[in-house]
Amino acid sequence: LTAMQEGMLFHAELSRGSYFEQFLYPLRGELDVQLFPRAWERVVARHAVLRTAFVRDGLPEPLQAVLRRVELPFEVVDRRGVPEEERAAELDAILRADRARGFEPARAPLLRVALVRWADEEWEMAWSFHHVLLDGWSAARVVGEVAAAYRALRSGRDAALPDPRPFRDFVAWARGADAAEAEAVWRREL
Repeated sequence: LTAMQEGMLFHAELSRGSYFEQFLYPLRGELDVQLFPRAWERVVARHAVLRTAFVRDGLPEPLQAVLRRVELPFEVVDRRGVPEEERAAELDAILRADRARGFEPARAPLLRVALVRWADEEWEMAWSFHHVLLDGWSAARVVGEVAAAYRALRSGRDAALPDPRPFRDFVAWARGADAAEAEAVWRREL
């Protein structure tokens, strides 16, 4: 783990529910509910960190265990009969229930997606994940890749995405960094 992941994992174990991220995206227009989960699956397959569990039992320190394949929890919730003035309360209940499920760091995947359908061409996508996997910048990249994969699937081709740099490279770099040198750099900068 990186030092940041170790800290997040420690705090998440102390306070269940901390570092639970939930992003909401309104989607408008025609949406193929067969292809959209496949786009997500392709992105999860591309990135080891999205297939990661954090194991600790019997180990001197927690480690990341990357699974070859995971099944992404993907739920489609049809709420087309809900009046527009009741949608906010309905969505809040769905999101609260999802947060209550939380994540168990030792069980991958530490992310899930729900699509709430309000009308034929009106959706809300709720993406929940454990912050130990991604920061905001990385999360935006994941969503961009999902959109590219979905567009490619709709047109019957593969998404032309560059090969991702393995997260293990960053972990190795971060763990091998000279702390005194890093401190000197930040003292100069700040």
